[in-house]
Amino acid sequence: RGVGANYFDLFLRVLHQPTNTTSLNGLEVLGRAGIPFVRFAMMYDAQDMRVYCEHPDEYFQRLDQVVRQAERCQVGLIPSFNWTFDLAEVVHEHRDEWGNPRSRTLRLMRRYVTDVVTRYKTSPAMWGWEFGNEPCLSADLPNAAQFRKPGGTARDDLTSAEAVTAMAEFARVVHRIDP
Repeated sequence: RGVGANYFDLFLRVLHQPTNTTSLNGLEVLGRAGIPFVRFAMMYDAQDMRVYCEHPDEYFQRLDQVVRQAERCQVGLIPSFNWTFDLAEVVHEHRDEWGNPRSRTLRLMRRYVTDVVTRYKTSPAMWGWEFGNEPCLSADLPNAAQFRKPGGTARDDLTSAEAVTAMAEFARVVHRIDP
């Protein structure tokens, strides 16, 4: 067993500002302190996912920095793929499409997970793969309309059934590549 830490912006700092190495330096500090692993966000919002979609080489060059530094510092990684459900925005769908196995949203999620897991599954730094941060926290809200983005509709109010479909699809993809 190991007690790890949340390092939410470990990758996001590098993603948003490639010359910002503060989070990579932070891995050194955590490694020296004996922290065995961290979990971190792979994306926070739709803009982060657009980097992967529009500039995949840059995206992976930046993620490679994080993984290689974790390997050097002997700190395990648990990437959290979907900190929010904003991925649907990238493909111009409503959030209810997370519940549709044939949606563009789930096709993009499958491609993204396949690319990441395939690339890093043999890294000694990878401890596991996480769908997202508290994925059902935003599901079935009685006041969901208050949290819609401008122009959103009831189709953007996530249900737990849609979240469960998305998590099951994520698990199938991961298990197929890294059982």
